[in-house]
Amino acid sequence: MREDFPSVTAMFVAYARAVGTHDLELRRACQDPIAERIVPAPWSHVLRAALRAPGSAQRFRGLRHSTLGLIDHLALRTAVIDRALKAALAEGVPQVVLLGAGLDARAHRVKELRDATFFEVDHPSTQRLKIRKAAGLPVAARELRYAPCDFERVSLEQALLEHGFDPQRRSVWIWEGVTMYLDESAVEGSLARIARLSAPDSTLIATYVTPKIIASGSVVGQFGLAALALLSEPVRTQRTPPEMARWLARHDFDAVSDGLPADSAAEFGVEHPLRWWGMPDEHVLVAHKRAR
Repeated sequence: MREDFPSVTAMFVAYARAVGTHDLELRRACQDPIAERIVPAPWSHVLRAALRAPGSAQRFRGLRHSTLGLIDHLALRTAVIDRALKAALAEGVPQVVLLGAGLDARAHRVKELRDATFFEVDHPSTQRLKIRKAAGLPVAARELRYAPCDFERVSLEQALLEHGFDPQRRSVWIWEGVTMYLDESAVEGSLARIARLSAPDSTLIATYVTPKIIASGSVVGQFGLAALALLSEPVRTQRTPPEMARWLARHDFDAVSDGLPADSAAEFGVEHPLRWWGMPDEHVLVAHKRAR
């Protein structure tokens, strides 16, 4: 494997956003025209073939069905997070940190970032590919700063402070599709670091998986977890919404919203989101940092 080859998860998220952008229904929620320009092969080949084929609308609907609702979930997850990000930016938050950025394109497509500095934090090898794929793309943020961070050698604090992050100013933290793959000690440590670097009234937007399917012990649920492990990594951390709220509260973050992306589908005009009932429940949570 090439050193700069991204994780399957990073590629698939970009692919799902691109499919959502072209699908007649999901495009009401997910608008990421940059994703298809960043996603590497083989996903880019699938997208080009669907766009060239007669009846491309049906082709993209078929791509949605082929993943048993995972594309719908990721497209709606993107929409819910974008909405929370834009709400914070409307209040004048001057800096945004994207943890585990992968091939994310928000810095290039969210026009509300025009007055904010955007920090992308990820492993250096993945980040090198993102920089190369994004070369020549317009930047919507006032400034985009890449903060490479190999957590075995560099702390999050060091990576951000070396690139001009100001812990005295409010910030938005986006922690999308990461916590489930970390063990509990790693999540705890990351929350502590985020809290130390967050000024009062900062916003944390995070996703996490509940133990609903895991606790059920169903064969279908276990199959879903196995499929997720094949796509990316095993699920290591799960929390119920009350447990997650208490966990955040220990680090001075108060949860203000928490729910499944599919529950917000109608708010974006998506009336019939696909959802396989064996898929683990991944919530999007928004929390605000309180003053001590």
